[in-house]
Amino acid sequence: MKTFRPLVGSVALIAALAGVLTGCHHEISVAGKTYVTKDEDTIEFRADGKAVEKNGDPQFLYPSQRAFLGNTPYTNTTDKDFKLLDGQAAGSTCAYKQDRNQIALTCDDGQTGVFTLDETGALIGPPIGMWRHAIFSHLDPKE
Repeated sequence: MKTFRPLVGSVALIAALAGVLTGCHHEISVAGKTYVTKDEDTIEFRADGKAVEKNGDPQFLYPSQRAFLGNTPYTNTTDKDFKLLDGQAAGSTCAYKQDRNQIALTCDDGQTGVFTLDETGALIGPPIGMWRHAIFSHLDPKE
């Protein structure tokens, strides 16, 4: 009677390698978490698919960010940061969708951006749009 031990061993090895190659890793969800920058700007990802971005300093306006001077909306269309003398940056209310490590934001004011979730659980900001500013290059989960 022939034994098939080498075949059984080969099948087990192939199955183990397939598990490694398909990336059996735990996917991190941003739902229910808040991420923070070095200067205390935050993005809160709610479980209902909404996200809220807030400035740590509401009078500091990044390029492409929006502020209200009285009731008049104003968007920083320059490539420079500046401090508002009057008024406050509005922050943004957005919807988000997560596809693996990509988090796409679409905000009520039309701003869009795609953040990347790295292997440590931090968010890496997009290279274009409102969040291209260096301060959004790395956001850590808020404890």
